[in-house]
Amino acid sequence: MISLSIISTMMKNLLVFLAMSSVIFGENTDAPYKLIKNISDPVLIGKTELFWTYQLVIGKPVHCVVHINADEWEHGEYIFINGTKPNILHYSCPFGSRCARFQCLSEDVTIPVLGFVAFVVGICVCCAKSGSRSQRQRRREYVQHDSEGEGYELMDQNRVRLVVELPIDETTEMEDVFDDPPSAGEVQEEIV
Repeated sequence: MISLSIISTMMKNLLVFLAMSSVIFGENTDAPYKLIKNISDPVLIGKTELFWTYQLVIGKPVHCVVHINADEWEHGEYIFINGTKPNILHYSCPFGSRCARFQCLSEDVTIPVLGFVAFVVGICVCCAKSGSRSQRQRRREYVQHDSEGEGYELMDQNRVRLVVELPIDETTEMEDVFDDPPSAGEVQEEIV
């Protein structure tokens, strides 16, 4: 009886033979596997160079790893000369980018940061204008200086004008300035 390890070895040898035959006799599209002769040679998928082992690429410090699963890998079957199958690929991306399945996506944060700063400044400017406008309105509504200098004109929320004249000159005593307050009926008659 043949052991399982002998069958496994025979299958690996058969796969290596098939891969080698495609290399020796030209590229055979019917061959089930592509032989990896040199692990330093990249595989080109799109514009990205993928390596079987980690390769430091000058100017691309971001290291990315892609795990090759039989379900997701649609770029053909590869085997090493010793008959083993690779299970990961490595590629590199430039600084300021991130890995995304065989490509590098830019992580340029300048535009979002500037947009956020502009948004915050815009809100601050709107709040400042709104606040200063409401203070000016309050000042106008509550106290307006009479243009002739006779007194102050007071206005309440309902826009009822009440003019208070202060009869003060240099000879008047402060006790004589304020008489007894008028009754509510007297004030109502003056307003109307």
